[in-house]
Amino acid sequence: SSTCLAQPAAGPALAMTETPCIPSFTTTARMACPRRASAERKARTLLRHWCTFLRHVRLLWVQFSGSGLKIPLRFGGRSAGDLSALLTLELMRAETAAELVQFAASWSWSLDEVHISAIFEHIAKISRSGVKAPLVLKRHMRDLLGSIVQHIPALSTGVLATMLRTCAALGCHPGEDLIMVVLKEMMRKLPMFSAQDLADTLWSCAKLGHNPGEEFLTALLAEAESKLPMFSACDLAESLWSCAVLGYNLREEPRTALLEELRQRLHVCSVQNLANSLWSCVKLDFDPGKDFLTTVSRELSLKRFDCSAHDLAISLWGCAKLGHNPGEEFLKNLLQEIARRLATFNARDIAMTLWSCAKLGYNPQNQLQTALTAQMWQKLPTFTAQGLANVLWAYAKLDYNPGQDLLMALLEETSQKMCTFNAQNLTNCLWACAKLGCRPWNEFHIAMTSQMQRKVSTFNAQSLSNSFWAYAKLGYNPGDALLTALLEETSLKLHTFTAQNLANCLWACASLSCNLGEELHFDFALHVQSKLPALNAQGLASILWAYAKSGYNPTDELLVALLEEISRQLLTFQAHSIADTLWAFAKLGCHPGDALLMEFLGQMHRKVFTFNAQGLANSLWACATMGCHPGSELLATMLGQLRRKLPTSNAQHVAISLWACAKLGCNPGQELGSVFTARIQHALPTLTAQSLAKSLWAFAKLGNRPADAYLAALLQETRRKLPACTAQDITLSLWACAKLRYNPGSKLLMAMLEEIGCKLSCCNAQNLSNILWACAQLGFDPGRALVNAVLEESRQKLQTFNAQGLASSLWACAVMRYRPMEGVLSALVDEWNHKLRTCNAQNAAHVLWASATFGYNPGTKILNSSLDKTRRSLHTLDARSLANILWACEKFDHHPGEELLAALL
Repeated sequence: SSTCLAQPAAGPALAMTETPCIPSFTTTARMACPRRASAERKARTLLRHWCTFLRHVRLLWVQFSGSGLKIPLRFGGRSAGDLSALLTLELMRAETAAELVQFAASWSWSLDEVHISAIFEHIAKISRSGVKAPLVLKRHMRDLLGSIVQHIPALSTGVLATMLRTCAALGCHPGEDLIMVVLKEMMRKLPMFSAQDLADTLWSCAKLGHNPGEEFLTALLAEAESKLPMFSACDLAESLWSCAVLGYNLREEPRTALLEELRQRLHVCSVQNLANSLWSCVKLDFDPGKDFLTTVSRELSLKRFDCSAHDLAISLWGCAKLGHNPGEEFLKNLLQEIARRLATFNARDIAMTLWSCAKLGYNPQNQLQTALTAQMWQKLPTFTAQGLANVLWAYAKLDYNPGQDLLMALLEETSQKMCTFNAQNLTNCLWACAKLGCRPWNEFHIAMTSQMQRKVSTFNAQSLSNSFWAYAKLGYNPGDALLTALLEETSLKLHTFTAQNLANCLWACASLSCNLGEELHFDFALHVQSKLPALNAQGLASILWAYAKSGYNPTDELLVALLEEISRQLLTFQAHSIADTLWAFAKLGCHPGDALLMEFLGQMHRKVFTFNAQGLANSLWACATMGCHPGSELLATMLGQLRRKLPTSNAQHVAISLWACAKLGCNPGQELGSVFTARIQHALPTLTAQSLAKSLWAFAKLGNRPADAYLAALLQETRRKLPACTAQDITLSLWACAKLRYNPGSKLLMAMLEEIGCKLSCCNAQNLSNILWACAQLGFDPGRALVNAVLEESRQKLQTFNAQGLASSLWACAVMRYRPMEGVLSALVDEWNHKLRTCNAQNAAHVLWASATFGYNPGTKILNSSLDKTRRSLHTLDARSLANILWACEKFDHHPGEELLAALL
């Protein structure tokens, strides 16, 4: 019996890293050797007696330890060696880590270094086999660790490393104090560590969440660098992963050496090691190089069938994050494997997969997208803030709409977890909504605005730019408080903005009618000018459009630089960029020069079929405003395209196009005019006050008189929107009614004149003359007060009147029998005399008749000059004008001369 009991304890295996195999305890061995089975039974019986006895011994030891009593370890003829053999036998028979730790903890007072080594080696082996430890294990492990602190200095480096790794593998934190004791001992014995021990120590610290400090890590990694060739592939991958978890960035030389060693052994790495290597490079923020990434991609493709769901997602995420496109074949294979294992994916894996595809610019097949959507419905409540933001961003980036129901569900989940969103999550979510055309409900916007206002100080340049852009795209004004906070933050971080950020920010602020202020506009101009070469065609168009929309004129230096850059990149301009740029030129009153304008028209001709309805309308408006005729062929093509796109166009586009045709003197024809008129008629309530006025003006200018019912409906809509009308809109409407000889009724006329009476200071010279002329043509008396007010405003703006405007004003006053006050009348006639060279025969006839009607003799010189003007174009005058000239000469008692009199007659 003594011989048999001693056998398990014999040999050095108990202190080594491998647990000895004990075939004598198997069923087969028992059947083959009854004597050994009998010995085992006797050993168990003896062990129970020993346990009972030694419990009493412990009590006695505690009671008499103070008196110096020495209790011998030899009882009943048995030695301490027998006890060691029995303990070792029982330890080796434990089948689970829980059994082993529980038994070792109960005997911890009698364990020596040999037993401690055997215990942790055996626990490590059991735990690595994949057997899960029960929760009770943590308590027993703490008891065991607490009782062996005094043995730590005597433990070998391998045992120390194994002890930490075992705790880490089982998830049993030994406590900060014990870890510090172990690490202090390790620091002393670092030169004696093997490559495996070094890797295990580093991995354990990372797994236990304990940062041992820069001094320890530097020393450990210096030791590891000298032993790199002895590291296994797994050890290398785990060391890299540990550094990433601990946030310790390796110096360039050891990092390069580690990556090179790892690259050579990637073919023997597990899939988890490959995925973790990519993850580590991302976390440590360094590029491992194209060769390393290509090798990892190849190995992942070969071993994808052995991947877990999480490894697949991490691998894809790592490639995307490192900016490495592994190729379409790799992505296709990996996504096929993902589709096969999609049921095992958790919320984080789904979000990472979608985000990675979007980042790599690879659109998964519809079948996979549908499967991902189905999984998302099931796991939506488990998504984190980061996951929700990434999914929305990915859908927007891939331009894939998963359906309104899922989008609303995602936004609902976002709304519930919004307080946990960081700045980037908030802006990504908002940006995705704008990109997908998904308009959140008002409460969502209020919550989003509140969160953004709290966290605006953490926004970077990209977040600020995206926030402005998203709100502008959604057409939602978040309120002055948030806009002011965003602008203040923008002002502080403007130097970090990229060229695209600047363009987006300017465009959005202009769209939201957000006033930047003179100082911030000046800062923007400086930064834009310095980064112009980095802007693409769309960015250039957006900046110019933003200046035009906001009413701020760019500085001369910036405008010159913009024109040079636009000229250089004109061939890359798309249809919408061409339209926006032309519109901006017209709005800013900036003529780019004939050469550049002709190049724009050439580009427009080549890409006219890619223009949308708004682009066509804006381009026509710009050409008309700048007085640049695009040519009959291009104009006909643009109008034909506009007709084909009528189903996708709104009435606003049609009204602008009709106005442009009238301004360019191009009649679209009866058929097309009727189509445009019908399109406007069906959408009158959607037209702005300006569009209503321009439509009416265009009909009058083109001589296409709509039916009275149509005109009545159009003017009724104008009356409803009268407070929103500008002085220009009202005068255009009045002029058009007069030109079309349509009387809208005294009530509407009075309402229009009352509205314009409040806005006379905003009227230009042409507006003022049109007011008087229209009232005279319609036979409507506006009242002495309004006429005097108009004439007084005209006197102040006399220098801006042209000859026709002066003649029309004088003629209208004469028709309405309102004689201007002496000072105003003489000023009007004097200004007429200065601009006599630019007038036509009709203007001269009107002035002569009006002066005669007022009984105001302008003097012989002006009379002769006016009559001389009429002599050259008498054939253009109608009978009434000819008669009026003769009547005026008779009134002034001024003989026109025999030759002119004969010609007149």
